[in-house]
Amino acid sequence: MSKIFEIAENPKILIDKDFDSNLISIEGLKLDDDYRKINLRDVVEVYVRNYSNPYANFTERLEQLKSHDGFIHMAGRFGFGIKNQKIIEIIFRGKYIDELKNYDGQAIVDFCGKPNKVLTESITWVFDYVEYAKILVYSDRRLYFFIDTETKKVSEIRIGDVDEKFFM
Repeated sequence: MSKIFEIAENPKILIDKDFDSNLISIEGLKLDDDYRKINLRDVVEVYVRNYSNPYANFTERLEQLKSHDGFIHMAGRFGFGIKNQKIIEIIFRGKYIDELKNYDGQAIVDFCGKPNKVLTESITWVFDYVEYAKILVYSDRRLYFFIDTETKKVSEIRIGDVDEKFFM
């Protein structure tokens, strides 16, 4: 694979007009790869959806990804969404998007065009509604940008298919 599509080497490929999510990799992993190809020594957290044992150890949680969806978060501030044992989403934070973290939502629109939709990442705590980010969704590119509501800058970028039921 050409280094131009390796996010660690060229994060600005994410805002390129010719972006193709099927060609993007991080540490050699791409969308639709089997999750068992992930290097386990760099895993910091495994989250399993709809799993009834919150005290499961690392090995048990990895085993549950065979039959449940979830996330694997890596030490390098990136992660993977897992569904049916496949990588369906790659999440970029930290050093992988340092070159893009000064861009605001308008800059992303200038580079990528008008998003297909804008979603909101939020949570309600008892009486308080907290909005964390606006999400610019480019469905045709399988790409979405999280714009922090406080800083108004890019805080996270994901490739894959957005699961709208988790956002407003």
